[in-house]
Amino acid sequence: MARPTKREQTNKKISEAMKISEEEQERIIERMEEAAKWDWTLEEICEYAGVSYSTYHIWTKKNPELNKRIEMLRDDPVRKAKKTVAEKIPESYQNAMDYLKRKRKTEFSERQELTGADGKELKIEISQEIANKNALTSSPENNSERPS
Repeated sequence: MARPTKREQTNKKISEAMKISEEEQERIIERMEEAAKWDWTLEEICEYAGVSYSTYHIWTKKNPELNKRIEMLRDDPVRKAKKTVAEKIPESYQNAMDYLKRKRKTEFSERQELTGADGKELKIEISQEIANKNALTSSPENNSERPS
């Protein structure tokens, strides 16, 4: 007899914990994996698969590999989006620059430098009255009284 795969071992542990058939447990896990690929929340995944959220936690305590697999599948849309971005870069200069501005901010992001007249240092003077008023409104005691 062939050695059981990791997935088969996982399914057996879960079905024993739930007292359900291996076929039913396989169907539930397949639905969970399907929903995870859509990056749904764990609550949504469980609802779609027909199990409670607490049951999912019981399963993952007994078999942490299930949780790892679900989390990996939930990242699938992000990986696909990154791939799409990378593939679209050659299509336009703007795509390439947008990507670089996000990934290499220090090198490619647009910066604005403010200078005074004739490129000299910009001096900003704030009156003491305004400084005191700003200090009062930004104190922690006053923040709790401000409406949100």
